[in-house]
Amino acid sequence: MSEHHVVISADTHCGADLWDYKEYLPSKYHEDFDVWAKAIKEGERRTAEAFKDAERSPLNVGVDGDPAVDGNRNYDSDRRLREQEADGVVAAVLFPNTQPPFAPAAASQFEAPAYS
Repeated sequence: MSEHHVVISADTHCGADLWDYKEYLPSKYHEDFDVWAKAIKEGERRTAEAFKDAERSPLNVGVDGDPAVDGNRNYDSDRRLREQEADGVVAAVLFPNTQPPFAPAAASQFEAPAYS
C-alpha cells in the first residue's frame, strides 16, 4: 500500500504585469505609483543592458537552467500548474514579487525614488 501526502508550497512568488496594480490603488496614490513603476522599468532596462552581451540570461532559471527552456517557468501559469501538479503540490501560498531578489532593485524601499 502506498502512502499519499498533501503538499502545500509555502514559498511561491507571483505577480501581475506591473501597471495592472495601479487600478487597485486609491487614485491619490496613482502619481506616486507612476514614479515607482517607472523606476522599476528603468531598473529592468539597465539589467537588460548589462546582460545584452553576456552568455547568461537575467531570467532566474535556476542552477544550470536553460533560458530557452526554463525562461518562462515563473510566468506561464499553465506550465506552472502542470509542473506543480506533477510534483504533487495541491496548493501554494503566494507572495508578491515586488521586493528583491524577485524584483529589480528599484522595487526595494531602499532604492526606490523618494516621495514627497
